[in-house]
Amino acid sequence: MNEKDFTIPKIYRIEEGADDYYARIIAEPFERGYGTTVGNSLRRVLLASLEGSAVTAIRFEDVPHEFSAIPGIHEDTTDVVLNLKRCRIRLNEGDSVIFTFSHKGEGVVTAADLFEGQNIDVFNPDLVIFTAMNKDASVSMEIKVARGTGYKTAEEFEFEHAPLGTIYLDANFSPVTKVNFQIQDARVGQMTDYDRLMLDVWTDGSIAPDEAVRRAASLLIRHFEIFARTLDSEALETDAMLAENAELMRLFARPVEEL
Repeated sequence: MNEKDFTIPKIYRIEEGADDYYARIIAEPFERGYGTTVGNSLRRVLLASLEGSAVTAIRFEDVPHEFSAIPGIHEDTTDVVLNLKRCRIRLNEGDSVIFTFSHKGEGVVTAADLFEGQNIDVFNPDLVIFTAMNKDASVSMEIKVARGTGYKTAEEFEFEHAPLGTIYLDANFSPVTKVNFQIQDARVGQMTDYDRLMLDVWTDGSIAPDEAVRRAASLLIRHFEIFARTLDSEALETDAMLAENAELMRLFARPVEEL
């Protein structure tokens, strides 16, 4: 089959859920096998490469480490850390922010309470962070929220210079929580050996599913473009000359005793 005879698919329809967290995107017709290629590529990028926000570090006042109890608080430090990791948030300005949160007295503290007054959107505001058991309970904590992509372990943040007692968190930055795709038969005229791609995308609410797919596709396009560019012989010669000149300059810069 000639390359120009390839069938190019179109977005057939977008089915949105009752909320902004889910959408199904249907595209067809693909040449046989291309639906799987495109679906798998989009799925990998959606789950691992889109930017999001997460809590990456915390520090409690008068709590030496993450296995300590917090006076007057029902949860121990480890439980509070786990709850902070479950916060689905979006930092609206800058690459990171550090702020202080304090609570005194009895009551339940939720994600909405924690991020109130910060330039941060919260998409699971009712998530319980901790419960203060009596009127004498007092908690003060420093929290860092940062942007990132994919999943990062706590060890990857430990190079940062931070005060003693800082607890680093594993962080899942991805705003996409789940992606599935299915391949069905599609018809073109009398031919039924084409693919229909059905892409199901769930997000945490910080980004619309169709926008997440658009960003993932744009990221893939930018990577594929480097293979699609045509370099003529003159351009190749120029690149070779630049590389040769760079090597000569590197040699000229070395001390004589090293040569």
